[in-house]
Amino acid sequence: MSVVELKTHVSFEQLLDAVSRLTPEDLDRFIEHINSLRSKRSSQASESRLLALVQQPVDPRSNERYLQKHQSENLSEDGEEYQELLSLTAQREQHHARRLEALVQLADKRDTSLDEVMGLLPAHD
Repeated sequence: MSVVELKTHVSFEQLLDAVSRLTPEDLDRFIEHINSLRSKRSSQASESRLLALVQQPVDPRSNERYLQKHQSENLSEDGEEYQELLSLTAQREQHHARRLEALVQLADKRDTSLDEVMGLLPAHD
């Protein structure tokens, strides 16, 4: 294995120079390590994006309006307020479907069950 001397603070150009002095075998190992690092970072970024989606709450104003409509006893099926309740319900269902899809993807990335992933996360509306 080659040994490359590096300073404490290495510029990008210095790093490239040091890499250029590696033997072909060490260069191959270095490239494999860099590819592994890139894959790991990409996976972490993907997980972070999925976690953000999972933890995104329902819009508070929309949620409050939904709860008011849902608890109302004065809704007629042909009324404007009932139609608003249907629309708000559809929005909530879409939000929960996106969240569930992200949870499934997260479980797949972690090679574990959906139940296990859900158990690791805080309760969510």
